[in-house]
Amino acid sequence: MTVALFFGTFDPLHIGHVAIAGHVLNTCAVDALWFVLSPHNPHKAPDSISDFALRASALKATLAYYADPRLQLCEVENELPRPSYTITTLECLEQQYPDTRFAIVMGGDSLLMLPTWYRSADIIARYPLWVYPRGDVQTIPSSLAGQGDIHILDAPLLHISSTYIREGRRKGNNMRFFEAARV
Repeated sequence: MTVALFFGTFDPLHIGHVAIAGHVLNTCAVDALWFVLSPHNPHKAPDSISDFALRASALKATLAYYADPRLQLCEVENELPRPSYTITTLECLEQQYPDTRFAIVMGGDSLLMLPTWYRSADIIARYPLWVYPRGDVQTIPSSLAGQGDIHILDAPLLHISSTYIREGRRKGNNMRFFEAARV
């Protein structure tokens, strides 16, 4: 079985996240896509992230709305030491699911940051990376060319981010237009 892991704080989950998930399920050789909800991204201040339980509840409601059993919420990082490191999560999941092959779904902006991640060389060497173009990254950066199993997805793109939604909310704007549908 092959599972695509889409890591993030999803604060909030938005239509861009859902579009990428749908694209991966429809075009990649994958049996499932798990949204791996992070309680604390080491690249973000802990007090800038909404409560884990609230984000998990919102994600569950959204996944129920889309009614595709291949979409699942993975809360394993809430049980691991913080901050959450991707390689630690991957190794934990490999122990729990020894017959599963994992691939990582990430944005181009995250691919650029990957060399700064804890044990990034292990991630690049051991896991396929499925990258959706984002920001200035439309192709594999020359610094990562020839390393690992990295693929740029030909995915539909929406120039939206959770940060954009949070900032709009702070200004009093109706940002529900950009959030993923919930029951």
